[in-house]
Order: sequence, then C-alpha cells, then structure tokens
Amino acid sequence: MANRVRWCEALAYGLVFLGMAGSVTVAQEAVSVASKSSVISFFPTRVGLVVKTKGLTYRGSELVRRATIEMTVLPPEIVAGREMKVHELRIRIVDTTGRVLADGSPLKVLFVGDDRGWTTVGMQKPHREMNLLDHPYPDLQAPLRVGASWSFEDENYLAHPQVGEVHIEITTTIREVGAAISAGEREFTGCIHTEEKGIVREHPEILCSDGTRSPVDITIERSRWFCPGIGSVREAGKQVYLKRGQTGALCELMSNSFGFESSRIDDLAH
Repeated sequence: MANRVRWCEALAYGLVFLGMAGSVTVAQEAVSVASKSSVISFFPTRVGLVVKTKGLTYRGSELVRRATIEMTVLPPEIVAGREMKVHELRIRIVDTTGRVLADGSPLKVLFVGDDRGWTTVGMQKPHREMNLLDHPYPDLQAPLRVGASWSFEDENYLAHPQVGEVHIEITTTIREVGAAISAGEREFTGCIHTEEKGIVREHPEILCSDGTRSPVDITIERSRWFCPGIGSVREAGKQVYLKRGQTGALCELMSNSFGFESSRIDDLAH
C-alpha cells in the first residue's frame, strides 16, 4: 500500500476535484487571452524559485496522511543531446501514526517545455542513473482553450522509482482558462484549470479471497490549476483502489481523496 500511496502522491505533483468551467462570456474572453500565451509560461523556469506545498489525504472523512513538498528550480541540463528543465522535489509523507512513508530525499525531475507543451520526461534519485521515460507524460498541451483535451497511455510507465512500472491511461481536458484561484495566503489570476480522468493498473498481483491473483486497478480523478510562472498551485482529486479476483470476488475497495496547495513561494534568485 505504501508504494501505491507514494506513486499517486508523486503523480499529484506532475510526475497523475472536479471543477466547473466559467460562464460562456468569461470562457470566450479567457480563450482569446490564453491563445496568446505559451504553455511554458504557466510553469516555473526561473532558477532559484522555491515552491512549498502542503497536502492532506483522507479516507472517507478520516485524515490518513500529511504531505509536504519543496520544489526548487535548478539550472537546465543537457540530457541525451537536448536541454531539459530541471526541478528538485523533496517529498515528505507522514501518516497519522507518525510513520514516515517518504522521507524527503531529493528527487530530480526533468521536463521539456516550449510554446506547445510541458512534458515530464525523466526522474533521478540521488546516486542513481537518470530514468528517462519511454513515453513522456504531457502535463499541459496547446491549444489553451476550454474543451481542448489529450490522452496518454503507456503499458510500462515508470511512475516513480520506488514503485516501478504501471499501466496508465489518462485523459486530460482543459476546463477553464483565465481562472482565479487562491492558494495559501495568495491570490492567482490568469490560470489554466485542467481535469484528468483515468486508470492505473499496477503489475504486481495480489492474492484474493477466492484464491486467485489480481492486479490493482486505481481510478483517478484530479483537477489542477496552473498559474503563470509558478505551475500547479492547487490540486484536488480522488483515487479508488479496486482489487478483484478472476472469479469476481472483491478483494479490496478503498477510496481516498486528496488536496494540495502551495503554501509558500520563495524566489531565491532575487
């Protein structure tokens, strides 16, 4: 279970609740503004920028874990002959008993970003080789207009070095452009609100009550708000874990909801 938690909460940071789009008038105005903006302008690229995020995960109404994430923008690197944007993530996750699920060790994440898209392309733990993804994950894609969508599917997606490979199918839709959102003590405007829906199937199989083995299916719904120069300042969603044996016997059904928002933004470059 800890590995599944790490994967889903890693996905929640750009490594995979439902919102409402604005009125027709607001949406049309926002479309004209967003069409003049490049995708990369909605992500942090200034070296030295630090964004601190706090998150809570609930099972039903019960708080089950807390997370803190510190993201620092590092200088670009040339990897495989291409310039990559680099972020360092320090993710710490603690459950309500005090058990540490993620200890805050640095995780380097590589991205490719330009006017047309921002894509996660690789991850690296300390003293380990860089893991470049066979199928990079598209976080945000042009055109930046309400209703635009894109899909992602990979049979062997390396979601997180601690978890290994999973099967993933995700469809992302832009629900609002020019959105205003609050996070921490700050107000952000001109943001892009996306909604992701999909399923993740973990390859390791588990023993069910009927004596058969079954992979784990995780259905995911997640909303993200990308704001100029900062990236995702708020995320919310839910995950449903379903394990069912070959004869249909239910092994486990569990639903978690999560929410994360930026609590502090420090620009160390200035």
